[in-house]
Amino acid sequence: MKQCEGCGRYISDFDRTCPHCGHVDESMPEAEKPAVSLEKPVSEEPAREPEQSGFYQDNGSPYEQNRTTDHARPSVCTPYPMRWHGFLMGMMIVVAIGAMISGIGYLTGFVYSSYSTEYSGTTIRAEDVYRSFPGLKTCDIIYGISVICIGVYEIYVRNRLHAFRKDSVKFLLLLYAATLIVNIIYVISAASVMGYSLGEFMSEVDTSAKLQLFRPVLFALINGSYYNKRKALFIN
Repeated sequence: MKQCEGCGRYISDFDRTCPHCGHVDESMPEAEKPAVSLEKPVSEEPAREPEQSGFYQDNGSPYEQNRTTDHARPSVCTPYPMRWHGFLMGMMIVVAIGAMISGIGYLTGFVYSSYSTEYSGTTIRAEDVYRSFPGLKTCDIIYGISVICIGVYEIYVRNRLHAFRKDSVKFLLLLYAATLIVNIIYVISAASVMGYSLGEFMSEVDTSAKLQLFRPVLFALINGSYYNKRKALFIN
């Protein structure tokens, strides 16, 4: 305890200012004021997991809005599953490679070797076919080049769809239209060169070739309807 020089009362040794009269003891150093932090305290609350929505991504699993994926995705979601889209991406690669191989077969005449098994003991050569129908080789060369170009274009369209590029669906429908037109022109040209009517020529074609001819129409109807419901995704 010490005596206040102002009023004479006893106060604590640690008091610099008298609580009774307010006298200040100048012999004592002024106490340091604590530094005031203007920063907000960091919250210890753990981060919350993003809530799942009713949307789907291209592998068919629910799409989480705040989670990124390996490839570019749009910010717009769709309430429809995307399993067929994922399957189509793989199938288009296979079809494109098959188209380019088929085009090479028409360019080289190798495609006619597949018919040799239908005739017992007879081997069909491209030279014999072209000797019998001279104009057919020109049709095959043009058709082969066209089919190879379509195969390359299919890879391009597939990559646009995979990246959700704008107007990709239009490119896809254009692919099917081009494939159908090329097939029809080749059938008409080949039938004319071989001296058949279109009906007679189609009757000589097997069922698998007929299905191959009109396959673009079927896929245009299926995929056109499929992607029309998901057109909001293609905004990149």
